Amino acid sequence: MALFLAGTPAIAGTSAPGVRAVLTASSVPSTSVPSIASPSAASTSAASTSAASTSASDLQPEPDLNALQAGLDTARQQVEDATNAATAAAARAVSAEIARQQAQLDVDRARVALHDAVRRTLTDGPLTSMPDWVFSPDPESAGLLGEMRQRSVTRQVDQVGVLRDAVGRLDGATRLLATQRDEATRQAGAAVLAADHARRLLDDGTRTHAANDAIRAQLAERKRALDALNAALVRALARVQVRTDPTTSGSLPDAVNARPDGTRPDASATAQAAVLRVLEATPPGQLPPGYQPTGQVFDGESSWYGPGFIGSPTSSGVPYDPEQLTCAMLLVPLGTVVRVTTPSGATATLLVNDHGPYVGNRIMDVSMRANRILNLGLGQVHIEVLQPAG
Repeated sequence: MALFLAGTPAIAGTSAPGVRAVLTASSVPSTSVPSIASPSAASTSAASTSAASTSASDLQPEPDLNALQAGLDTARQQVEDATNAATAAAARAVSAEIARQQAQLDVDRARVALHDAVRRTLTDGPLTSMPDWVFSPDPESAGLLGEMRQRSVTRQVDQVGVLRDAVGRLDGATRLLATQRDEATRQAGAAVLAADHARRLLDDGTRTHAANDAIRAQLAERKRALDALNAALVRALARVQVRTDPTTSGSLPDAVNARPDGTRPDASATAQAAVLRVLEATPPGQLPPGYQPTGQVFDGESSWYGPGFIGSPTSSGVPYDPEQLTCAMLLVPLGTVVRVTTPSGATATLLVNDHGPYVGNRIMDVSMRANRILNLGLGQVHIEVLQPAG
């Protein structure tokens, strides 16, 4: 009922000759009240009351689930890559440690062999330590054998030194690979945490999306309940609408009946039905196919009308239907198509099929449906006149 009260200023002075009249509470007999409070209306009212705690402000910013899923997929791939890198780094570190341990064993064996060689040089005689082909009865040969042993020890010392250098290099490589392994493991852990964060973001987004869907469903049900209540009220008011006699309407402003070029749009019922089908199929905010702006524009106050006029003939002869994309104007001929824009940016493309309004300086009356689209009630509008292209 509040929706109709918002439109009362438009109802109270938009009457056209023989069609519209002022409709007040005193003009509605008390016997009509029970018809408004019908069971269906009561149920829709109860439904709207139950959903009163829910409003569009309860909607949360809608998450981009596709982007969140892509982020999770990327994080999962990073986890896989980082885990593989950490595994490979660990394998290299283990291999390096095995090689280092083997090299240390080689050093240890070389040291043992060196110690044995030194001991033999110092303790063994020539008969027990040298082969027969180097034996000589010459007493001088003992000095030669000692020199050979000394050279052998020197070579072994050099070999041990080379092995120790190799162990040192392996120690450095092992430490480097261990550092790389630790860094790869850290990166893998960070990737796991990032993937967990992305998963939680997706879960939160999914819950928000589901909550928004539930709120939208409640709002849609609430709207259906209010629409049903409106329809019940419209039906009740339509049965008690008051009409005026054109002979007592007084002097009213003239309506424009032709375009600036002198031509007139086709305002027949057949033509109106065809135009309305085009308007119905046009996406919001777009020009209807086959129409273009004429450059003629108007700015002024608009209102809406509905109760009391439903089923009454419009100035074009077609019965008024509050759920059609139509309006009443005096500044353009019947059959004209106009695009209406509110200060908030809401737009609606409407067919002019009635004359009016006849109150104050208002330049337009829109249908109930158009008013719902514009969400205006009584307010300023910018009107662009359209015409068929070509």
